[in-house]
Amino acid sequence: MNREKLLEAILEERLPVNLYHEHPFQEYEVILEENEGQFIVYATNERAGQQGIVSIFDNEVDAFKDVLIKARILKKRYY
Repeated sequence: MNREKLLEAILEERLPVNLYHEHPFQEYEVILEENEGQFIVYATNERAGQQGIVSIFDNEVDAFKDVLIKARILKKRYY
C-alpha cells in the first residue's frame, strides 16, 4: 500500500486518522508518526491521550496497513 491509496481510503471511508501531526491530536483517532526511521502507530482516547497498543514498524508500508486496521476499528466503535 502506498500513501496515495491510504489517503484515498481515509477520505472515502471518512476514517479518523492523523498522519504525521497534520493537526492537533483529537479524541478517538489513529496517529502515525515517524521517529528516527521508525513508524509509530497508536490510537487516542476520549481525552486525546494515547491508548491501546503502540505498534512500531521499520517501513512505512506496514505502518499504513496498521493505520487502516486501527482506524476502521475506531470508526466502528466510536463513530
